[in-house]
Formats: sequence, C-alpha cells, structure tokens
Amino acid sequence: MYKYTLIKIIKTKLEYQQALKRIDELMCKVEINTKKGDELKLLMFLVESYENEFYPIDEPDSICAIKFRTEQLGLYNV
Repeated sequence: MYKYTLIKIIKTKLEYQQALKRIDELMCKVEINTKKGDELKLLMFLVESYENEFYPIDEPDSICAIKFRTEQLGLYNV
C-alpha cells in the first residue's frame, strides 16, 4: 500500500535537500502513471521552481555563446 507523503512548497535549503534526497530515492524504482510517479513529477517541479528562484542562470551573452560553440567545434579565427 502506498504511504501518502505530504508535499509542500520548498522554502528552505533543508527542504530543498530533503526533496532532492526523495527524488533520488524515487528515480530508480518508480513507474510512470502511478502515485509514486506523480510524487516524483511534483517534487521535480517544486525543485525546479526553487532552483529558478534561488539559483538563477543568466542568459549568456550572444557573442560569448558563439565563441564558446566555435571553440567546442574546433573552429578558430585564422
């Protein structure tokens, strides 16, 4: 039988770490379209929301992005 887990908005670093731990537990043993699968999806959504708020990633400068990709492809100015 499935044990109901209370899921709430992540507000602290401790709650964030607990959510990551629970996601890790569920990742290997959960099936899609089950209660645990729904729990996993919801936790991932909440973690993403928390990360977007507290660990935002700035958009790269266009020129820097082009230079970076050019270097990755091994293309250099002559």
